[in-house]
Amino acid sequence: MRAADALGKMGAEAVPRLREALQDPNPEVREQVVVALAAIGDAAIPALGDAMADKNVFVRKRSGEALVRLGPPAVQAFDLALHTPDHNVRQDAAVTLGKLGPAAVPKLLEALKDDDQRVRSDAVDSLGTIGQPGIAGLRQAMNDETPNVRRAAKRLLKKLDPSALPGATAPEGDS
Repeated sequence: MRAADALGKMGAEAVPRLREALQDPNPEVREQVVVALAAIGDAAIPALGDAMADKNVFVRKRSGEALVRLGPPAVQAFDLALHTPDHNVRQDAAVTLGKLGPAAVPKLLEALKDDDQRVRSDAVDSLGTIGQPGIAGLRQAMNDETPNVRRAAKRLLKKLDPSALPGATAPEGDS
């Protein structure tokens, strides 16, 4: 684990070696690698994206925290996590994206097409967290095949912009 710390202090040139270390069978080692990558910053975004798809929830959590700290440029790192076969990974990605603000809306719109209703539901919640920029996605979710997803979208639309609900009419003087 000290090796990961030392590599993290080397900066961007250490990213390839740290990325390799994300394959270590020990999740505690992978977690420490994520900490080292987070210290490097933007140059580590792709590797942190790899870690978002890790099978271990604690590695994903650390990676998500690091990506959120790096801000909107980190949105690009979620492709792998959103397309992995493990629905838990996709759910974690959808939740984390909601913390990255409006830049995450396109990725969350992708997540609304997921086969798993839990992923779609988390994407709806994240769009609600983002607020106004997520309204178009919430309207899209109103047509979801799953009642829970539709109800969540309706609840959030009602809170954010009741006029965005299907069948809503504009308030007096707004037409």
